[in-house]
Amino acid sequence: MYPSLPRDMPTITYLEGLIPRLFPRLSLAQTEVLKATALDWIYTVARRQPTTTRRSLICCALIAMAAEIGRGLSEQDIRFLQDFDDNYSNWQVVICMFGQVSEEVLQRVPQPLLPEAEQWLDEKESAGMGDKKRGTKRRTPS
Repeated sequence: MYPSLPRDMPTITYLEGLIPRLFPRLSLAQTEVLKATALDWIYTVARRQPTTTRRSLICCALIAMAAEIGRGLSEQDIRFLQDFDDNYSNWQVVICMFGQVSEEVLQRVPQPLLPEAEQWLDEKESAGMGDKKRGTKRRTPS
């Protein structure tokens, strides 16, 4: 979705595991948009604060994304992220940096997907998976 971003498999793998856990009702297309936007946000902040750990960037990006889409994270979700990143005492600084770059990043975010576009993306992904096709039940956002 953002071809200029490098393929950073550890960060992508973490996001692919954390996003469904924190946002279970998103459709596959919405999950992909959230992942791409989180990656953009992570890389933008990482370029400005290169000493910030990957896990802190991931956690803060997910917290910022939750706030941006109006789906606050539960206390249990925050504790889960704190267990994932022992460095949570520095999150306030990182979240402030996310706030500083939010306008820049959010200008690059795709507009909310129309149902037809979402269906097309789901069909395209299903066709591209061949024998590895997994069940992609349509989930409706709450």
